Amino acid sequence: MKTSPTHQCREEGSYLVATVLFTAIMTFSLAGYLSLASSQNRSTYRSLAWNSIVPVMEAGVEEALAHLNKNGVTNIAADGWSSSVTNQYSKTTAIGDSSYTATIVVANPSRPEILAVGTVPAPLASAGLGPLLAAAGVNTPQASITRRVRVTTRNNALFVKGMVAVNNIGWNGNIMSDSFDSTDPLYSSQRRYDMAKRKDNGSVASNDGSVSMGGGTIYGSVSTGPTGSASGGKVGDAAWMADSTKSGIQPGHYANDMNVQFPPVNAPSTAGSFTPSGGTGSYTNSTFTTSVIISDVYPSPVPASGVTTNSVSTVTSFTFPSVYFGGVITNSVVVISPNYPNPLPAGAIVTNTSFVVSSTIPNPVPAGGYVTLTTNTTSSGYPAFGTFTGTVTTNTSAMSNQKNAPASGTYVPGSLVTLPNGRYTYLAITGYNYQLITGYRYATTTYSYHTVSYTYVAAINYTYSGYTTNLVVTTASFSYILGSGTYVLDSLSLSGQSQMLVTGNAILYVKGALSMAGQSQIILSQGASLKLYVGGDASLKGNGVMNYSLDALQFSLYGLPTCTSIDLGGNASFTGTMYAPNAAFKAGGGGNNQYDCVGAVIVKSVSMNGHFTFHYDEALGKNGPSSGFVVTSWNEE
Repeated sequence: MKTSPTHQCREEGSYLVATVLFTAIMTFSLAGYLSLASSQNRSTYRSLAWNSIVPVMEAGVEEALAHLNKNGVTNIAADGWSSSVTNQYSKTTAIGDSSYTATIVVANPSRPEILAVGTVPAPLASAGLGPLLAAAGVNTPQASITRRVRVTTRNNALFVKGMVAVNNIGWNGNIMSDSFDSTDPLYSSQRRYDMAKRKDNGSVASNDGSVSMGGGTIYGSVSTGPTGSASGGKVGDAAWMADSTKSGIQPGHYANDMNVQFPPVNAPSTAGSFTPSGGTGSYTNSTFTTSVIISDVYPSPVPASGVTTNSVSTVTSFTFPSVYFGGVITNSVVVISPNYPNPLPAGAIVTNTSFVVSSTIPNPVPAGGYVTLTTNTTSSGYPAFGTFTGTVTTNTSAMSNQKNAPASGTYVPGSLVTLPNGRYTYLAITGYNYQLITGYRYATTTYSYHTVSYTYVAAINYTYSGYTTNLVVTTASFSYILGSGTYVLDSLSLSGQSQMLVTGNAILYVKGALSMAGQSQIILSQGASLKLYVGGDASLKGNGVMNYSLDALQFSLYGLPTCTSIDLGGNASFTGTMYAPNAAFKAGGGGNNQYDCVGAVIVKSVSMNGHFTFHYDEALGKNGPSSGFVVTSWNEE
């Protein structure tokens, strides 16, 4: 049977249509797959680029931190950092085809901020498009991706604990560590350590070793590294230490999380330095004695012995006081006065009229005058002037043929007649009649009213026991006198009565060993400061360093890496800071009193013997030297 040609063509056409449809479907499927693969490729490139910005930003933060720690906040405009906005300093650095711009913002010098912007190239939107456009001679701009991070920092204090060692700390004897705050009168007296005001932050720490306290006590806490340990002694807060039933380390007052880096000490710059010389100098020494103080100002803080309040002046006044101490007593009084009251009292005024009889004429004469009171009187003698009023009548009696002549004044003048027989006739005076003044009668007026007065204490003072400062100026001969500036010595040896006086803000660089013995001492006058850099071993015996400013911030001892030993002994005392991370610190005996070592130390190891006392000044953690700026927060913007 023959096949129809038309039917055969139709069958071949069906196959062709099916093939075309299949090819179209496969083409669209492959195109979708290729598009998905391309999108994933672009996403991968973009993710890689996005993540690659992180180390670029971190590099900017690290450079800014390094710049801060090198130059502080006072010399930021150095080493290529520039400012176009107040308190903002920026620097841009390229790393291959990436870059970062770091900006330091010092609006708050104690907490500067760092803004780091990282930039890396972005992948092209279509894979392979860049090379194709380049082959065609078309220039395309390079796209980029940026990320920003804002970092806050703070200036980290170097002396946040009292006694810190890289390795072991060993105490043998009655060693004691506590704290005080020279900037707070509640926890110091005249900026000095006062046992009655001590605090319990005298913490002791070992970074890589152990702490053996023996029979010592720590008012505070003890810390070691993860592999270290703490043993012996008594450690805790003030309440724990005061409780005789407690012993050992108070729960919560030991930690093994110490992990600190101690950078080495660099020698100071010697440009423009001097070689110190001796001479005659003077310094002021402050001594403090306890005495009774009387003051108009209430003491703050209140002394432990209490305060006595004294009433100095008690006043009664018709006006309510504006300033008074204690209470006010209100007094209601009836006043009788010859004067009309002014100002007028609050209540009624009663006018009182009364009559007075006086033996004398009233003076001044009252407005209503007065009445003279008299009585008819007869007397043998003539009345005295002023004792009568009106006329005086003379009473007589005729006398005749009298043998004797009358005495003068006993008869009426002119009445005496002498008779022929020698006898006398006359009028004899027998008395005087008159109005005798017995007094003066007149009216008086008084005013009665109520007044209010106030009785109160107008002035007081306070008596208490406190410190009195005595200033003593001493003039003597010194082996060395240091003013302000940098001084350099190859070595320093003081013995016998030798002394060094510091009167200014001095830096002393001793390249070699430092030795003090006998009664030698280094004296810091009030207001002076000394930064002592030691390249060799240091032996601080004799009378040590007398820091008359009483401020541990005023004296700092820095041990260079070649300083491997610092020995504090004899009568030596120490008020200051010590940073010598390569030095073994030894202290023995105890100084002149319980004021042996005040301040803070960071050394390689500690060995103490005797009754040594150590008082950490918490002001060093607030105002002391810095260990550098550290990151406190990291926020991507």
